[in-house]
Amino acid sequence: ELPADTSFRPQPTRTRITGKTSAKRPFEETPEDREEEERQRLRLPALGKRPYEETEEDQEEEVQGRLHGEAADTAQQVEQAFYRDIIKSKDDMGAYFTQLYQVAEEPEIFIGTAPGFDEDWRELPYSEVIAARKRELQCVHDFGTYTEIDPDQVPAGVKVIPSRFSYRKRPADVKARIVVQQLRKTATGFSWVELFAAAPTSASHALLAWHAMCKEWAITEGDLTTAFLHADLEAGTTIVVRPPAEVFQGKLWLLKKALYGLRISPHVFQRWLTKQFKQMKFEPTRACPMTFWRDSDEAMMVAHADNIRLTAGDVAIDELKLEFAQRMRIRWENVLAPEWSAYLGSSWCRPTVREIRVRPEDRHFQKLFELLQLERAKAVPSPAWSPQEEKKEAQDLDAQHATTYRSGTGVMQWIAHATVRPRPDLQYTTKELARALSHPTTRDWARLRKAARYCIGTREATMTFKCDPSLPLKIIGYSDASYAEAPERKSTTGFVIFLQDMVITMGSKTQSIVALSTAEAELLALNTTAAESLFLQNLLRDMGHDDVPIELFTDSSAALGIISREGAGRVKHIHVRYLWLQQMLCEKKLTIKKCTTVENLADLLTKHLSVARTQELSHAMGLEFNG
Repeated sequence: ELPADTSFRPQPTRTRITGKTSAKRPFEETPEDREEEERQRLRLPALGKRPYEETEEDQEEEVQGRLHGEAADTAQQVEQAFYRDIIKSKDDMGAYFTQLYQVAEEPEIFIGTAPGFDEDWRELPYSEVIAARKRELQCVHDFGTYTEIDPDQVPAGVKVIPSRFSYRKRPADVKARIVVQQLRKTATGFSWVELFAAAPTSASHALLAWHAMCKEWAITEGDLTTAFLHADLEAGTTIVVRPPAEVFQGKLWLLKKALYGLRISPHVFQRWLTKQFKQMKFEPTRACPMTFWRDSDEAMMVAHADNIRLTAGDVAIDELKLEFAQRMRIRWENVLAPEWSAYLGSSWCRPTVREIRVRPEDRHFQKLFELLQLERAKAVPSPAWSPQEEKKEAQDLDAQHATTYRSGTGVMQWIAHATVRPRPDLQYTTKELARALSHPTTRDWARLRKAARYCIGTREATMTFKCDPSLPLKIIGYSDASYAEAPERKSTTGFVIFLQDMVITMGSKTQSIVALSTAEAELLALNTTAAESLFLQNLLRDMGHDDVPIELFTDSSAALGIISREGAGRVKHIHVRYLWLQQMLCEKKLTIKKCTTVENLADLLTKHLSVARTQELSHAMGLEFNG
């Protein structure tokens, strides 16, 4: 009889149970068995019986009987082992049933047999595609991303959104991702509030580097795997997706989590991520919601989509990693070190605790040269436009060259602006190239090729950031403008912002209105520089640095005269909103001083200069051309 206490028995399960049982007992051979074995070996008939001729029906019946017999024997052996183990050791009941009823595998996920192609329609290795597809489907299943429903269960008025697999070849394998194909023209009714997702500014990345160098703390980088799948859709959101064609079997997915490709996914994920960080005592800064600060230990974090950079004390770093692991799937990839490592399209290294170097990844240069077929071209010493090409009549580019121009300009912009704007010598050049994206001409094509040839000789140029905590904490900005240089007579604004002696941000922008004089153009540039400085001041205030002083420099005496008094004066046509600097000066929230053109670093960001002058100003901002 079974013991009265049967609480150890497992609960029924819907998954398939394996045949794992305890070991079989050794077989004990009897004398009759040995005699029968000997007769079979000598092919002698059994005693008292005639030789039997076996038919096909008999063979089939014998096979079926053997199978049933083996099944019965297995069941009997399991039952015997069950009673034997109960009698032998009641203390091992839990372990025994855990082994006996252990599930060998989860219900199988259908992954299909179709091949996979990358975004350029190159077929990828089949075995790697199948493995990648299985990993992605398993991940989606593990997160509980959806509930399967029949097509007739789709709520009225809800559109079924298609999805597909997106494949990418990596050095060791293939990466597969399920992407929902929700387009703007078919996904209407969303407000900007429901779709907006912030990204950290270049100033935030530079400020984290400055903070880590001041504290002599490590900078740790993490990557959230399958980031969007962490975030639950808001209550009341009904989204139905048709699975990718490779795995579609008649069932639809009613989503419970955010999927890549949904227009609301970045916003939903960002809200979820901010909530997790707040529970870890990090607060988003008011000026940049993806920059986080913790007052208790002055830890700082910047989140760019699913990439996280964190700096804190050694003990705090270890504790934070454990807390991250409890809340999300995150892979800690790198600690910034003297060796070069990639982060958001740039290469970073940290030779000393007070020095960080950044440069664009070399693959961007290689891509640019391949696009423009400049692999064997010679370098030029300056990105300035060729005078001979500028004199030629501009003709519209054909469709193929126009597409190549847009791609090449995009690569150039990434080289100049990636993460922390590591190439001040290319800021003005890329700004001017981008202005022709909608309607490029042969003149613009020559400009792009000239800039790319300049990159051939400067691809190793490195931006160096250094920190000296002994210096007074002060924001220093340089402002400059180039008057009415564009065909539509708009001017260019250039600015560069320092914190102590480290560059935090810079920029070259075309002014939105037409200035009627050089003084007005310089005034508009000062407005932009002051706004960027106040933004940095607000970030520092959220980090516990109250009212860091701001000191701006301009080489325009006329602009300085306008803002040093109250009211429009002789420039009555200037809109009142451009005179707010007068109030800022009056309230002593910042100071503006005169500098010479030679001292004005922002001069590099408003026009093309000579080779010597370009290198001089670039070096003053921290760019080293010899790598």
